[in-house]
Amino acid sequence: MKNVAIVTLYGEYNIGNKLQNYAVEYLLNKAGCKPVTMVTSMYQPISKRIKNLLISALLFMPINNDRRITERRMMRKRVRKIEAFSKEYLHYSKYFDYRDKKALANLNEEYDLFVTGSDQVWGSFIDEDPDAFNYFFLLFADREKRGSIAPSLGRYVVNEDMQEAYAIALKEIRWLSCREKGMKQLIEKLSERKPQLLLDPTMCVPVEEWRRISRVPEYNVPPKYILDYRLGTDKDRTDLIVEEISAKSGFDVVNIYDTRMKNVVFEKTGPTEFLWLIDNASLVVTDSFHGCVFSILFNKNFVCIDRTETSKSVNMNDRLDTLLTRFNLCDRLYGKKVLDNLLNTNHQNTNEIIEIEAERTEKYVMEMIERKVIM
Repeated sequence: MKNVAIVTLYGEYNIGNKLQNYAVEYLLNKAGCKPVTMVTSMYQPISKRIKNLLISALLFMPINNDRRITERRMMRKRVRKIEAFSKEYLHYSKYFDYRDKKALANLNEEYDLFVTGSDQVWGSFIDEDPDAFNYFFLLFADREKRGSIAPSLGRYVVNEDMQEAYAIALKEIRWLSCREKGMKQLIEKLSERKPQLLLDPTMCVPVEEWRRISRVPEYNVPPKYILDYRLGTDKDRTDLIVEEISAKSGFDVVNIYDTRMKNVVFEKTGPTEFLWLIDNASLVVTDSFHGCVFSILFNKNFVCIDRTETSKSVNMNDRLDTLLTRFNLCDRLYGKKVLDNLLNTNHQNTNEIIEIEAERTEKYVMEMIERKVIM
């Protein structure tokens, strides 16, 4: 049995990240491997580390009216929910420092294969840290051991001063894949290689499996509700959209990501509760990639709101466009057409497409593990 190391973004705060991690482990288990998710620190600029340290210190002081403090206190409770999920369902390595070259050399000896992905493992943060670049591109491992499972860049471009480094790193990954159309085009331009465009691994896990691990929340929800799952920064604009949809549908709203005030729903919603809430919602309103993914998986009525971020280099729309186009669901983007058909999402071909694309992704994973092809 091959020992496979999963190199992905580590942290206990992001629901989508944990579910994609579970899905990658599921795929590798199904292929007869023993997957282990690598646990390491995440790069942060010194200024951000100092800021986080100061805010963390304030958590223990009697300050109740500062939004950032309220948010941090709620996040600490949600983190416990996510940690419980990880402990039950994921297989973690011992902690190591990704900057420690000796530790990385030991990993290279210990594991038969390394896979980077899914999620935004090649995001712009690695441009600021050569050690993170080395780690997430698997440059510490033998070339024959380097693979990828639907990683994401999460942006439109690579800065000109980094393009040569990316070109070299991409050429040195033996099995190369990606998750978005725009990313595929960028990789082809940078490295002259043709990566396989794969389904997000969460969509390769059968719905029955997701339902098996889902759990009823510890709080009450209405019999019919809109699940509101928005991660973007432009809350004032999207609040109005949710209010409009709620008024038109007549459904109450369950908001699981509002941190502007005390929100017990936010605190008590982990990955398993998230799955249940999606599965049982009358309608989902989201700007999240995985919010759309699980709405499609569970064949739910949903509305996709375009995602706004503060950084112009971050490209949230490429992943959503790739996903919705693949499933012929571009009409679920917010606008007059979707407002007139809130409860008429056309999932006629959804399950068939998932089956075909999941089979293709599984075949890619098997070829990588059995080393049948060199990409």
